[in-house]
Amino acid sequence: MKIFLNLLAATAGGQLSRARAFLDRFDDFAPTAQLIVVKEKSVLTEYASNERRVLIDLPIGFGRLKALRRMWWENFVMPGVIQRHSADVYLTFSHYLPRLNAVAVPSVVGVSNLAPFSREAWFQESLLVKLKMAALRHTIISSARRATSVLALSETCREVLIERGIPREKIMVTPNGVDSYWGEAVASTDVLSQLGVVRPFFLYVSHFHRYKNHARLVDAYARLSPSVRRAHQLVLVGEPHSKSCYDETQILIERIGLSGDVVLVPGESGDRLKELYQKARLLVFPSLIENSPNILLEAMMAGAPIAASSLAPMPEFCRSAAEYFNALDVSDMSQKMEALLSDPARLFALSERSNTQASKFTWDEFVRRVVLQIEIAVKQKDN
Repeated sequence: MKIFLNLLAATAGGQLSRARAFLDRFDDFAPTAQLIVVKEKSVLTEYASNERRVLIDLPIGFGRLKALRRMWWENFVMPGVIQRHSADVYLTFSHYLPRLNAVAVPSVVGVSNLAPFSREAWFQESLLVKLKMAALRHTIISSARRATSVLALSETCREVLIERGIPREKIMVTPNGVDSYWGEAVASTDVLSQLGVVRPFFLYVSHFHRYKNHARLVDAYARLSPSVRRAHQLVLVGEPHSKSCYDETQILIERIGLSGDVVLVPGESGDRLKELYQKARLLVFPSLIENSPNILLEAMMAGAPIAASSLAPMPEFCRSAAEYFNALDVSDMSQKMEALLSDPARLFALSERSNTQASKFTWDEFVRRVVLQIEIAVKQKDN
């Protein structure tokens, strides 16, 4: 069996983690299959072609027009490439299915973005972003309808798709895994002092978009009792994917006089991020919508006690390993943060549960489920 794997959208964050996990484990779960992999040439450079894997590197590039360049290649060039390689099935994790009518191969499509389906996220955004979300929502549902099989990263995702007419029987829930790396001991460094963290701290790790809810978290921190706030800083780690959101958060911090208390870190990774997870007094996760929240899985594997949004799918992933708050209610968020700090036994219990809960999500199981869904899709075509 030849599997055509489209990784052109895997250029950062969770998409890259998912791609690496699949490529690293594919041979173990599909020992007689071959991969034809198309990717952006500047990423995943540690992989090379071999007898089981053919790599096709494309200079799609980055910037605002990368999505258009990618879609043009996928719709007008890729069908011919699939035919030349005699692929038996098309696989993508990026929720977009090009028009492959002329190729007539079964397709397995992963849905990785639920933000366009969240009312809470919708109301946070500007008109331009709402238009983009509406277009993406249409694209995701259209792709899911045309796909032979669909990979949903959460039970929440599956229910969203079913509500919009996608047959339950063609959806497989396939959550992301998490590496044990995040739970391994890290040598103490001076990363905290380098970042300006000089007190015990609350931590939120998430790229800056309005639906990630940074502003409400800053407000909730400001409402903590003076003694708690004096004893704890708030550390916000994330790439400013929405520069306006990042700038507005910075302005809010300055306006309410928290410049010395809230630390903005535009991105961390590897051992530095692991140290932040492991040393955080409390990880606070107020996001309004996720699909399979990598940050929560990493933080739980690191043993961080967690306070999280009660909106789906956060409870689906954390279960009893988190304290939950209403992410739209600043007072509730603030009260839950303060209550946890006054209850060391509860913090310890959450930390103990975190690693156990995270261990339920493995990349081996992710790859096993993807390969199973590929096999089902190919059999449906043969029948």
